[in-house]
Amino acid sequence: MTETKEPRIQELELTVDGRQRRAKVVVPDGRGPWPVVLLLHGAGGHPDWALDETRWDKFGRQSGYLVVAPEATRPDPLSPARFFTNPPVWNDGSPFPPARYVSGVDDVKFLAELLDETMHRWRIDRRRVYATGFSNGASMTFRIGRELRDRLAAIAPIAGHPLVAGPRPPLPTLFMIGTKDPLIPIAGGTVATPWHEAVERPSVDRSLAKWAKGMGLPSEPSQVISAGPIRRDIWPDGWLEAWFIDGLGHHWPGGKAGLNRRIGGPASSVVDATRVIGEFFPRFAR
Repeated sequence: MTETKEPRIQELELTVDGRQRRAKVVVPDGRGPWPVVLLLHGAGGHPDWALDETRWDKFGRQSGYLVVAPEATRPDPLSPARFFTNPPVWNDGSPFPPARYVSGVDDVKFLAELLDETMHRWRIDRRRVYATGFSNGASMTFRIGRELRDRLAAIAPIAGHPLVAGPRPPLPTLFMIGTKDPLIPIAGGTVATPWHEAVERPSVDRSLAKWAKGMGLPSEPSQVISAGPIRRDIWPDGWLEAWFIDGLGHHWPGGKAGLNRRIGGPASSVVDATRVIGEFFPRFAR
């Protein structure tokens, strides 16, 4: 294990299926046991970008979360990562690019073994392990929410579709999306991705209904709360909550909006997603 310039951010490396995998780990002050947050970057991103964009590096330290930000694999692992031509991407199960370029990579296994290694190296609270992610990282968050259900206490995917039905028993889920997202449009439709291929997206309502029904919930929310630019759809007993943020494009809500706005659309700071998620997670434990 090596340390970066910031002594509280450490690098963790492990080999899974013959591939060298890595993650950045933000270690809070104190002795633990700490709750854990898996932070999954979007396609073309990387751990440092995700930590800085979302401010989970600072928030994790301040709030006592051990934040684990892993790196996805590249279509060509022998060449440097490049957003347009060789983007790090999670195998979220999508048949579309860029995720289909890494369809042979078992990222569920990687993340499970990463959690094992994290538990081995640090004092963590195994009852309070959470996951959040953006875009392709959000879809991957949904996937492990189903496939690693027995290891997670709650998830918070941001601006990505679930490609699987929700798990049983149900898993507390907080979802956020912007109404001006050009890559995950609310109403669905054909999207021109940054990887020069047209992709047909379902509506967000349809995706959330699939996730809810898989968890044994009604397909539609039982409560809708509108307050200014934010609409909150809430399912029975709070198992699923979806925030629709007016005017926000394809960015982490309240983040630094590092994605080029010609791709991601408008930014917005009306919601600080990291703080909202950080207050949502402690409500749940396995």
